Amino acid sequence: MTTDKQQVLERLYTRQLVNFPLARDNFKALEQVVCKTFQEEGFRLRIQHNPARIISTNAKTDTASLQNRPCFLCPSGMPEAQKGIPYGADYHIYINPYPIFPRHFIISSNRHIPQRIVGRFGDMLDLADDFRNNTVFYNGPASGASAPDH
Repeated sequence: MTTDKQQVLERLYTRQLVNFPLARDNFKALEQVVCKTFQEEGFRLRIQHNPARIISTNAKTDTASLQNRPCFLCPSGMPEAQKGIPYGADYHIYINPYPIFPRHFIISSNRHIPQRIVGRFGDMLDLADDFRNNTVFYNGPASGASAPDH
């Protein structure tokens, strides 16, 4: 079932690949990703090597670095070509310019506040319900997020 919200998200994705060269190039680079799957008793593990992610994964997240760079999850710190769509009263959804898989989006709070999952479980469930064709996961500071301050 494709919902109206899912259709709006797909239109955002399509428009951004046309109008946002950084995202377009990095989504194209996903073609170079090398994956290997290991099947073990009771589970399957898939490992991905994505050379284009080096910029994002090597981002400095120490206090001094965070204080001296614009927040790339706030509109004022985003590239001019990066556009989003509102989600509820508290969030916007953007295409991730440094994707780890096809159709990789970022859900960003409308306020510049530290990333915390506490108090947002309901929001995550709403996202999963509204965008059933997508995987929803939390990537906060303890998970290796490169913007722990937002």
